[in-house]
Amino acid sequence: MGGELNRTTTANLFMLFLLAYNIALAILFSYLHWDVLRDTAHAELLMSPWFRFVIQVLGLILPLLIFAQVTNTKSEVIGPLQRHGFSLANGILIAAISIFLQPLMMLISAFTSLFIPNPVSEAMTEIVAMPIPLALLLVAVTPAICEEIVFRGYIQSAYREQPIFIMALVNGIFFGIIHLNMHQFSYALIMGIIFAYMVYITKSIYAAMLSHFIINGMQVLLGYFILGQEVAAGEYASEPYIWEAISMLLVINLFTAPVLVFLFRILRDRNTEPKTDENKEEAVKHPFDGFFFAVIILFGIFMLALL
Repeated sequence: MGGELNRTTTANLFMLFLLAYNIALAILFSYLHWDVLRDTAHAELLMSPWFRFVIQVLGLILPLLIFAQVTNTKSEVIGPLQRHGFSLANGILIAAISIFLQPLMMLISAFTSLFIPNPVSEAMTEIVAMPIPLALLLVAVTPAICEEIVFRGYIQSAYREQPIFIMALVNGIFFGIIHLNMHQFSYALIMGIIFAYMVYITKSIYAAMLSHFIINGMQVLLGYFILGQEVAAGEYASEPYIWEAISMLLVINLFTAPVLVFLFRILRDRNTEPKTDENKEEAVKHPFDGFFFAVIILFGIFMLALL
């Protein structure tokens, strides 16, 4: 099968499989949580942070390994992890970019919360009740590894011969979709695009892993040390609090956005290499095939079903 399909088509087919797999997993988890084990001794297991850790791995790495084995594309999984060249200077730049990127992500999330319920605000109550190391493991470490292996690893590797704009845009769309809710789609789309550019510029998946960890980790720390009182009081998702947060974040972004652009340019310039004409044959093949649109349609149907 891997020899019959070009790389981007295989990646789109994988995303369709991954989305269907995660929708089925979400339905199963919801059924178990609310209808079967809600009032039994097993309910404690379902609410366990370690069970959530297993679900993240089962929802991303397992379907990737299954698909890669069936399609004989295991090299697309291993390859990105073997590519090096991530220097200390790049790591410092990525860390700085991630810090200055945080206000933009928070602004997008806050603005979207005015129109779409924020499921993360409900999860914050559980997150701030966990020990910090455990919260970082579940919210920062595991997604930074699992999600990056799938999206900036397998999928971006399959799209590597497409123009960078197409590669990054599709990666962002797919990354937003896999979160299975419209609120997270808004900022996950932007994060996916930025992470894809980071990997493209540095030629290292570890750039996206580091940035992903820092961004999610900062959210955990904000939940503990800044948002804790609002979460405890139930004000984190209230409309007055959201408008106050938007006003504050708009002002902050006036200062952080120029710095963010400046840092990204430094990262790009110090990693720029001469262009080559290699591997152009694949790039002319249109990546928006039937599997790509099937992903969009399936996600739309699932969103409508949640209304």
